Amino acid sequence: MKTKNKWLILAGLAAVIGLFAAFGLNRGGAAQHFTAKVERGEIDDVVEATGTINAVITVQVGSQVSGTIAKLNVDFNSRVQPKPAPCRLGRTTPEPWRFPKTA
Repeated sequence: MKTKNKWLILAGLAAVIGLFAAFGLNRGGAAQHFTAKVERGEIDDVVEATGTINAVITVQVGSQVSGTIAKLNVDFNSRVQPKPAPCRLGRTTPEPWRFPKTA
């Protein structure tokens, strides 16, 4: 009976020491507050960093078109605008809606 009481007292003492260590010694410093006078002026925000910038999302954009180029409206290394179209594709097969009797 005495050894059982001894172990219970040791376990209770260990629990009290553990609770004291967890809550009693974990005191941080007081929160610091700063005040300043309100002023008008330009906002400057500078970020200095080194390293490689990586995209969060990468999207592939493109299209595939096959056919014979009938007319090319651009030259090598020229800027391309949506209108006029940079090239016109030639017709390789007859469209059935243009020639309904021969389709």
